[in-house]
Amino acid sequence: MNYFKFSLTLTNFNEQSVEIITAFLFQLGFESCEESKNNIYAYASEDNVTDDLINEIEILSINLNFKFTFNEIITENWNKKWESNFEPIQINNDCIIRASFHKQINLKYEIIIDPKMSFGTGHHETTFLVCKELFDINLENKNVLDFGCGTGILSILSSKLNAKSVTAIDYDNKCIDNTFENLKKNNIDNVELIKDDKVPKNKKFDLIISNINRNVILKSFEAFIQTEAKEFILSGFLETDFEILLNKIKDLKFYLINKKNKNGWLMLRIKK
Repeated sequence: MNYFKFSLTLTNFNEQSVEIITAFLFQLGFESCEESKNNIYAYASEDNVTDDLINEIEILSINLNFKFTFNEIITENWNKKWESNFEPIQINNDCIIRASFHKQINLKYEIIIDPKMSFGTGHHETTFLVCKELFDINLENKNVLDFGCGTGILSILSSKLNAKSVTAIDYDNKCIDNTFENLKKNNIDNVELIKDDKVPKNKKFDLIISNINRNVILKSFEAFIQTEAKEFILSGFLETDFEILLNKIKDLKFYLINKKNKNGWLMLRIKK
């Protein structure tokens, strides 16, 4: 699959503008963004580059005062660029995430992730927040659902933190293939990998992790509850989505036990 590179030139280039624009781009389905001088470069797969997406960018450019162009790039060049920019990221004093081409670092939890365009290397705010939160939960003998597994990073960390079993689900073939490869790289053998866009029926879980987006999470809440899970870690949405999610959480008789924000992105931990 090929990818498109969007080049955004900002009239007023500053940290706040970059954060706001990139947040909107991720919400629209872009898989990566980078900044250089007065530009933001954003990348999306060819499947996502539709007339509707272009219209959304045009509206955004008027409201946020930038100009943009876009062009198609081949996957091979993208992967080389990704590798050249992918640096190890440390979650805490015990955990680091790196690619297989990085040197071994020898922390207690060393996770190897080769992304291959799937979302989830620990660099994005939501993945970082969820990884960090998992260290505050006792996963011993817990059955975990990772709904929207991406690269498999959250499933791998859950397994390393002594979860009894993990079910990893994604609808995207790229994500399924990538998760499978990353599970092997990390010697993980207690993760069941399923290609689907629905929560499995007749399966019970103690913890559900879902780092996707607001709309998918809201749509999936009823199915989450059917699994009898008592605790959720939810992310993939912005601070501006909080009130909508909080109202849903209250309606379902859950309560909020933790809320963390990083650059406008949110992580919520809720419990029954």
